[in-house]
Amino acid sequence: MATKGISAEQRGNNRRSPQQRPCFGFRAGLMPTKNAWTDEEDELIRKLVGELGQSKWSQIAEAIKRKCRTTRTGKQCRTRWLNHLDPSINRSPWTPEEERIIYERQKVDGNKWALIAKFLPGR
Repeated sequence: MATKGISAEQRGNNRRSPQQRPCFGFRAGLMPTKNAWTDEEDELIRKLVGELGQSKWSQIAEAIKRKCRTTRTGKQCRTRWLNHLDPSINRSPWTPEEERIIYERQKVDGNKWALIAKFLPGR
């Protein structure tokens, strides 16, 4: 079958690239930023979490948008805080006691890591 000169839609392939897809759920058609987080954004999240607490993620995202000119969602800000910036996270190497807990709980619970994590405070 000769497809030369036939558009993708005429061939039945109507997939669009991410740049061509309509943007639903974001005002003014701005897609969330997928770039690496900057030090400026991280510092701003730390400051705003101190001021607003850990529940106003949409407001934090709006403040980042105004200050840093990037479009982050509240979910992105929350995930960044919980996984990277929260000072209560213990980032030191696993202790022998923690390794024992992981081993024992994995035998009991299987690979349910969210359940196992409940036995490892601060991790």
